[in-house]
Amino acid sequence: MTFLLTWNPAKWAYEGDEYKRHVQQTSGPHPKPVEDHWSTGSRTKVELGERVFLLRQGADRPGVVAMGRVNSDARLEPHWDAERAAAGETAHFVDVVWDRVLDIDDRVPTAELEAEVGSVHWHPQGGGTSLTDEQAAAVEALVQRGEPLGGGHSTMAAEASEDAVDLLRRLLGLELRDRDGRLLLRIQAVSPAMVQVSVNDRELRSMGLTPFEEALAQLGEGESIDVAAGRGWQAALLRAALLTVPGVRVVGGQIVLGRPRADADVDGRTVGYNEFFDVTRPLDRAAVALQRGEQAALRAGLFSTRSHGRCALCRRTYPVQFLRAAHIKPRSVCSEDEKRDLTNIAMAACVFGCDALFEVGFLGVDDTGTVVASGGAMTDAAIASYLDPVVGGRCLAFRPPSNGYFAWHRDNIFRAGAVCPDERSCSP
Repeated sequence: MTFLLTWNPAKWAYEGDEYKRHVQQTSGPHPKPVEDHWSTGSRTKVELGERVFLLRQGADRPGVVAMGRVNSDARLEPHWDAERAAAGETAHFVDVVWDRVLDIDDRVPTAELEAEVGSVHWHPQGGGTSLTDEQAAAVEALVQRGEPLGGGHSTMAAEASEDAVDLLRRLLGLELRDRDGRLLLRIQAVSPAMVQVSVNDRELRSMGLTPFEEALAQLGEGESIDVAAGRGWQAALLRAALLTVPGVRVVGGQIVLGRPRADADVDGRTVGYNEFFDVTRPLDRAAVALQRGEQAALRAGLFSTRSHGRCALCRRTYPVQFLRAAHIKPRSVCSEDEKRDLTNIAMAACVFGCDALFEVGFLGVDDTGTVVASGGAMTDAAIASYLDPVVGGRCLAFRPPSNGYFAWHRDNIFRAGAVCPDERSCSP
């Protein structure tokens, strides 16, 4: 679920140094989220992790100026208006984490929202207006847009903007196959100087990282790369790696990185769900390689260009290279529609334990959104010490549309076992 929070500068002072600091912190090459506190208006119940947009109101430059996630339950506090608070009035407030705060002049104007997003009430009396997933995705694309394709500097995803080593280490084990499914390459190892691959599942060959570093720099500068450039396994590997970077696409035979406006036409199609991924195209794309076309979109939706993110299970904050875009229901058993449900099918899970423990069924999420552990897991001292501060907390990815995927995980993967010591949240 997604809803609007509202801000009228004539009634509440948010501009000035604080606002400028929030803009600076959530932008640039290494953006970081900002914690804030806001009134929810007419909405009295919220779900942890719900998406929110901040709508600036009034005659002076109205429009969406920020987006983020709910970080607490709603609670009653003294009213934000000092006079009403003095009179004993209260209002519902919630903690939020802003992923992106726009300069006022870079806002998404209300007039554009009315034209592009459809039947949303963009002039509410207060916060609480709900948006569908489709409407929310359209607004997020408008917020995240940057320079048009092919011109100016573009914003790289955090894991790709650092160096080629990080990019390739995320792809360890990646297999490149031809259109008939024959294995051509497999990435075996990555060092600071080179990547090792097995060719035709026999020969072990090495490739220096300079071509990857140069290609990433080109894309970051707004330049394009000819998709047909080069021959042999090195060129195929370079193309395959670049196509996993969030925001990278093929336009007119060129590999480019950019965030077009929501109404931009790319290779004859209008950008849909978000600027990273066309959910109508085949999910396994052949360009000498078969690739999971939605993987980059999943990471983009979870992390955007942020350098850090929160694990949905342990709720700790880590650099994004240590967070997986983990399918709640395994991709191998998802229907085509479920694979395309990018907003709800995946969550951020850390590599320090949560991803693996959820995958094997030692961790799960119950129908209230609480993180639970298998009783069997808690009999192992090492695993129990990791799980002890995790279980009983709220899963940040749990919301009504994702509940069905967590239910599938409970019914098919989560391991039943004995009740845990001290009656912590475990499977009975």
